[in-house]
Amino acid sequence: MRQRGVLALGFWIVLALVGSQARAAHLEKTQWDISTTAQPDPKLPISDPCSASTSGSGTFNLAPDGHSLLLSVDLGTAVRGLSPDCNANTQATATANAAFLIAADPGETVGDPITFCAQESDAESASAISPYTATAAFGNELLNGPASLIINPSGTPVTIVSEGLRVVINNGQDGGGVSRQFTAFIGDQLQVRFGVQVQASGTGIGSAQASSSGTIQFAMRSCDLPAPVASHRGIIVLASVLGALGLLSLWRPSRRATDTPRV
Repeated sequence: MRQRGVLALGFWIVLALVGSQARAAHLEKTQWDISTTAQPDPKLPISDPCSASTSGSGTFNLAPDGHSLLLSVDLGTAVRGLSPDCNANTQATATANAAFLIAADPGETVGDPITFCAQESDAESASAISPYTATAAFGNELLNGPASLIINPSGTPVTIVSEGLRVVINNGQDGGGVSRQFTAFIGDQLQVRFGVQVQASGTGIGSAQASSSGTIQFAMRSCDLPAPVASHRGIIVLASVLGALGLLSLWRPSRRATDTPRV
């Protein structure tokens, strides 16, 4: 009887886990734009003795289950002068604008609260040989403050980067990461805007380079959890183990009943 009770308890645990997985809101992408400006145009070839280059990329990665997403933007630029007549000046800015809807799954209603964890990480680097200069920055879309999240329709701002705008000039590095937990509601639209900027310039003989990158990840969970709750694969494995234990508990008593007692 005790073994059957354990089996029944395991069954209800699995059922509860499956139910918790089935009843979870999900994110739907409604907007993802990257606006990039660069001068000079990185497509124009600039050869020695004066050279300049700029490159960048952006990513919007929504998990298949809709429970998390990752946004990232990065830029890099470099100039070099090998002649006293060189005059190199590059500046590039990339602004990311993302919006996503908290949509209900079956059994949920608009207005149900959802806990989110926002995790941000960024890195800035600049190096220059005089008389050249370099600058790298990370912040909001205007590059005059910290990256932030806006929750609509309430319009509540959630600061993601506590240190504010990060700027590195000439020879230096900066960066960091921070987590912020907040509550939104099914039916809300979340909008996040952030940007990176790099600049390198100089005249004569010298060089400069700068890079800046930022990544923001949102997950439907508490920030004190190291990972989301059990995956569907984990639930299947757990169900198999409990099922095997249950079969074993049912098989062993029947075998004892047919054993011939020893004299």
